[in-house]
Amino acid sequence: MGSRRVQPIDDTRFSNKAGFRVLASATRHTFATHSLTQGGIDRVPLSHLMDHKDTAMV
Repeated sequence: MGSRRVQPIDDTRFSNKAGFRVLASATRHTFATHSLTQGGIDRVPLSHLMDHKDTAMV
């Protein structure tokens, strides 16, 4: 896998559109939790999707 540059997410833009505060970190956490509990995705593929080096992070 090559190196990638991660663009910071502007939480304010999403919050203004949604009408309530949206945090990128909370959205990411919710995606991971839902994928594990409801989506049937295993920890290893999910850790790769979330760009973690260690599956213990998931």
